[in-house]
Amino acid sequence: MDISAEMLGEILAHAREEAPNECCGVVGVVPESDDEPAKAMRVRRARNVHASPKRFEIDGRDVIHAMSEFDEQGWEIGAIYHSHTHTAPYP
Repeated sequence: MDISAEMLGEILAHAREEAPNECCGVVGVVPESDDEPAKAMRVRRARNVHASPKRFEIDGRDVIHAMSEFDEQGWEIGAIYHSHTHTAPYP
């Protein structure tokens, strides 16, 4: 997925604002094509229902709102992000 430095900055700012708790959100993308990777179009913050530094769960209403917005634009959810405040960033 191609994502701009500005959008990465939005995600980092979100993580800093929510610290020490985990932040989370979704990225809307134009789907990939045969010759182009998916392109990030929008970073949408979401609420961590646990408000915890060690757990995250995106509020389901936030996912529904993001999906509705992205559908209207012809986009898809390309990524779900969270900040890994106390663990290494691996799946």
